[in-house]
Amino acid sequence: MRQGHAYSVEDCKVNGVPVQVDISTLFISVGYEVVSLCEKTLTGNQKKESWNQHKMWWDEKVFPLQEITSQTLVRLNPLEVKTFEVELKHY
Repeated sequence: MRQGHAYSVEDCKVNGVPVQVDISTLFISVGYEVVSLCEKTLTGNQKKESWNQHKMWWDEKVFPLQEITSQTLVRLNPLEVKTFEVELKHY
């Protein structure tokens, strides 16, 4: 599954801010619950966590991190796109 933030900081002062999305709410209405959620690289071929350990870090604008307490709550910065592997269970 891929999630993306549509606004940049320059587009709109109201919408061009980091947002949090609870992935589980996207599936509840169709009778599914999230069993597991794993962030992948944009192409989906490796876990983002292990890729980050080997990447070259550039001096980039970084938004302050906010503690996320839910396993299904995802933070998206302006214009950021993330890919997830989602395991679902029908209830």
